[in-house]
Amino acid sequence: MKIIQLICIIGIMLLSGCDTLKKETVPSSTPSTMYSDVEGKYYITALGTTDKQNLEFQQVIDQNIKIIAGYYQTNTPSDAEMKMYEIKNLPKYIVFDTEKEIYETDNLNELNHLLTTLQK
Repeated sequence: MKIIQLICIIGIMLLSGCDTLKKETVPSSTPSTMYSDVEGKYYITALGTTDKQNLEFQQVIDQNIKIIAGYYQTNTPSDAEMKMYEIKNLPKYIVFDTEKEIYETDNLNELNHLLTTLQK
């Protein structure tokens, strides 16, 4: 009798972890638009960055948070992203206002300088 109870308990535990609903897989981090949705703030895109550059990029975002409406960051941009932004070399940092791309660089220090200047 105890063996049957043990088997039932193990079966319940295993089945409770199953998800019976079929969920559509959608990329969670790719934004629908790269433009800022707030006048006077900017949307920053970082493509093809390394783990070290990701940390440095996050510091730049934190230092300039007052003027940043949002950001998108990926270590491995898709072919579509590479074509859309006509990118040949990585990493690439792109700044958008509410209507267009306003700046593009491969240098994080240049990006930080621009954002610092825009805050003034």
